[in-house]
Amino acid sequence: MNQAVQVLLEECEITDTARVMKQYPHELSGGMRQRIAIGMAVAGEASLIIADEPTTALDVVTQSEILQMLDRVVTTRSTALLFITHNLAVVSEFCDTVSVMYGGRIVEEGACRDVVRRPLHPYSVGLVGAIPAISGGKRELVGIPGDPPTLSDPERGCRFEPRCGLGHGVPVCREQVPSLDPVSEMGKVRHVRCHLIDREGDGETLHVAV
Repeated sequence: MNQAVQVLLEECEITDTARVMKQYPHELSGGMRQRIAIGMAVAGEASLIIADEPTTALDVVTQSEILQMLDRVVTTRSTALLFITHNLAVVSEFCDTVSVMYGGRIVEEGACRDVVRRPLHPYSVGLVGAIPAISGGKRELVGIPGDPPTLSDPERGCRFEPRCGLGHGVPVCREQVPSLDPVSEMGKVRHVRCHLIDREGDGETLHVAV
């Protein structure tokens, strides 16, 4: 058993495994604890690993190391990874596909590159607009006004409607829950939950139906 644990720790890029095996969690750094948690996740030979905010509260250097290690581990083991995070910058670099959720519902999903480069749902647009740019000229970061929905008493229609600059006050948005439907643009298909996206366009461009 000890040998199997040592192999897992080494796979998670932990040195001096004999000493680490005998330590308590409070004796380890945040990055070390995260590596061990990943080792525990892959120990069961699962076909799917769910990583919920695996780099939260880590400095950017350690975060990068953890992401690279996680990518290598799931690739070598042919394991699928469900990566849950609020950090769209990490998502854009690390994930193949992305599902954007708001109020407990998926509001947009598709290839990560397409969603990040050209978001369609108003909430996705707001999230991408709040990411600081490290190149180009200066631009003002625009936050999303209002408060998240109360899920014990959610909105009747679109849960983003009270905060949506595009659909706020539109009757259908306020009264009817939008469905998650396919939308085609430039030959690529993604799914968007929004009444204001015109799905009767030419398949090459998108039009907002207000």
